[in-house]
Amino acid sequence: FVRNRPREWIGLSSFRATTVNANEAYIEYMVCIDHRESWASWTQVRTSQSDLMGFGVELAKKLDIVYRQPTLPIDLNLKQQQAEDLVRQMASSGNPPPAPPMPGGGGAGTAPIESRGLVEQGRL
Repeated sequence: FVRNRPREWIGLSSFRATTVNANEAYIEYMVCIDHRESWASWTQVRTSQSDLMGFGVELAKKLDIVYRQPTLPIDLNLKQQQAEDLVRQMASSGNPPPAPPMPGGGGAGTAPIESRGLVEQGRL
């Protein structure tokens, strides 16, 4: 795709695996390609980027590369017994359990993050 558009793209800058997750059986890759135009020609760069993304989607379909979401709902809450076991395990290994969050946020330069509303709305 890039070689067929030499007036648009300079070439492949890098291709690397950014995430390898064996438990969920996926690898995430990052592809960096240099455009001939500078970001001053933002519209042209974004249009080319859109064309490149479309090509990537079509290529993934041809190669039968698919994403499957995990089964929902995902329960991330620890049960009381699991939490107690985890604290005991951490204490016996010499790693102290994490400190409970401070009311109103963390230390200097930090701001509290309120995500309860997003969770209740199903957006997080």
